[in-house]
Amino acid sequence: MGFTALFAQQRVTGTVTSSEDGAPIPYVTVVVAGTTITAQTNLDGVYSINVPAGSNTLRFSFVGMQTVVADINGRAVVDVIMYPDAIALEDVVVVAYGTAKKESLTGSATVVDSQKLARRVVSNVTKALDGLSTGVITTSGSGQPGSGASVIIRGYGSINASQTPLYVVDGIPYNGNLNAINPADIESMTVLKDASSGALYGARGANGVIMITTKKATSEKVSITYNGSAGISNRALKRYDMVDQKDFVNMTYESLRNTYAFDNGYPWEVASQNAMNDLSS
Repeated sequence: MGFTALFAQQRVTGTVTSSEDGAPIPYVTVVVAGTTITAQTNLDGVYSINVPAGSNTLRFSFVGMQTVVADINGRAVVDVIMYPDAIALEDVVVVAYGTAKKESLTGSATVVDSQKLARRVVSNVTKALDGLSTGVITTSGSGQPGSGASVIIRGYGSINASQTPLYVVDGIPYNGNLNAINPADIESMTVLKDASSGALYGARGANGVIMITTKKATSEKVSITYNGSAGISNRALKRYDMVDQKDFVNMTYESLRNTYAFDNGYPWEVASQNAMNDLSS
């Protein structure tokens, strides 16, 4: 009986894509209907799941997309196209007092969901907002690896005061290092741009509020995913040829001697002696 149960199942694979641009959708939850068997699509939108005998339906769900129910009918490959959900969580805005529907929100806010974040290769949270929210300017700092970007919402509000917006993670104001937050752990980010949307935080939200909602644990099967990226940087201009110690001393001597002779009017012999004295001092 044990061997019968082991082999009485079918492995089904496929790809989940978006109806808007045909791009693969990562992290889509795939469930065998009527069971607790689940799987998840990878970064290429590909999934693989074992379907036990007697089960013939797969359910695909993702935040902001309509749930898709597909019959297997003996197929080994089941590809799915998902369509945006007009009343999904994408239309729910996380605000200071909780959540609100977009149509009922009087303030100015922008929502960046996990689907948009998954398609971007970024190393920190602040760079993930670059180009995804109007009125938000992100500028890189030193350019050193691991350095964060500064965020300015709707221009400069003060000459001397800080321009940094208030970050709120899962309802709690966050003052720590933003590089400690993995972009892959973020469910959505809401940028509150005006006083009405971030009124609860008062003066602390004068520069805008960025609400970060992280992903929650689910009852799905345990899985391990890896996402890696690498990049290179080159100098825009060719590096100048460097001089050695001997050439450096000779050039410095000539510079000092010419300064004494031409700028200060010293005789050539006096200028040479003064230059030697400066080098040896």
